[in-house]
Amino acid sequence: MNQSSNRIATLIYGHLAGGLGDADKAELQAWLDASEQNRLLFRELTDTKQLETATALYAGFENNKRAAWAKLPGEERTERGATFMPNWKKLVAAAALVLLFAGGAWWWNYQRKGEAVVAKKEIPIKTDIAPGHEGAVLKLAGGKVIVLDSVADGDLATQGNTKVVLNKGQLSYDAHRAMSSKSMVYNELSTPRGRKFQLTLPDGSKVWLNAVSSIRYPVEFVGSERRVEVTGEAYFDVAHNVEKPFIVAMAEGGIKKAEVRVLGTRFNINSYEDENALVTTLLDGSVQFSNTGSNTLLQPGQEIQLSKTGTTRIIKEVNTALTIAWKNEMFAFQNADIKAIMRQVSRWYNVEVEYRADISEHYDCLLPRNLPVSKILQLLETIGGVHFEVDGSKVIVTK
Repeated sequence: MNQSSNRIATLIYGHLAGGLGDADKAELQAWLDASEQNRLLFRELTDTKQLETATALYAGFENNKRAAWAKLPGEERTERGATFMPNWKKLVAAAALVLLFAGGAWWWNYQRKGEAVVAKKEIPIKTDIAPGHEGAVLKLAGGKVIVLDSVADGDLATQGNTKVVLNKGQLSYDAHRAMSSKSMVYNELSTPRGRKFQLTLPDGSKVWLNAVSSIRYPVEFVGSERRVEVTGEAYFDVAHNVEKPFIVAMAEGGIKKAEVRVLGTRFNINSYEDENALVTTLLDGSVQFSNTGSNTLLQPGQEIQLSKTGTTRIIKEVNTALTIAWKNEMFAFQNADIKAIMRQVSRWYNVEVEYRADISEHYDCLLPRNLPVSKILQLLETIGGVHFEVDGSKVIVTK
């Protein structure tokens, strides 16, 4: 069979939206029967978990386009013509197409005029670079270091009156309450480039660390508050305790820049030193963001950005699915320049990036984080305006 990628995309879209006629169903079935690769791809695209993630992300793109559309003069809206997704089934179908695009089976891009784009010549590469994976380094009180990538499940250590336990790639703490200590014993968990990890704190709060991130925390929360320190990016699902607020201190270059105070909530913190701002995004509950004597209360769906100069900006309507895409194994870029994209690529694939051209394009795209780096770069090339070369662990960006 030799159907075009656009035709297969249309059939899968119709299948998910429930709008295929008998002839189209037969054509889709014939494509499925043609190869095991086709069947595997189809199963991946109709996987519920991936569709939920991609649908939320795609919905964010659509909502932002709607907001921009509403600001256009009436004549311009009429001239351009509106094409929006009116219901969830079409959103799910569109999300599947995003995954189909990102999955690397075919290369195409939805441009303003709708033309298909042909990928440039193959990226020069000797040895491909695999995506990152689960792994972290645990530093115990006293200085002992455990590389969690290379140890088996079980009890790793005892800290104070608390057992440190690794189970199926997740770290947790089991405190003996009857022997609760009055002193604070700290551990630090850090993720190198190309690693991410999940941690359950002694109070039951869950933390996901992105690549090049760290969290310092007591092995038992003693006193009137629960305080931790983070660098890099982390997603928190905090256990509710009205009598003991949870506080996250954010640092840059060893200097505390801000802190977030909560009782029980879910939020994301991005405090990478090489980003333009320190960002806290609230998914649900409420948090108080504090810096240099200023306090700001965030509501669900809001985000606060602290710039390098110390000024703050509140974004009142944020698509939080875009913010935590990394936790759900996706890259999500909206109106992002190539340097912002490559900072994420650099952390996740543990590569150095060298620029040999000024790239002015900005990108909207969703990409799985489980692809080798060559596929990610090819997909970006397909969108246009940039070319890549890979030299060992270095990615060279050209036009």
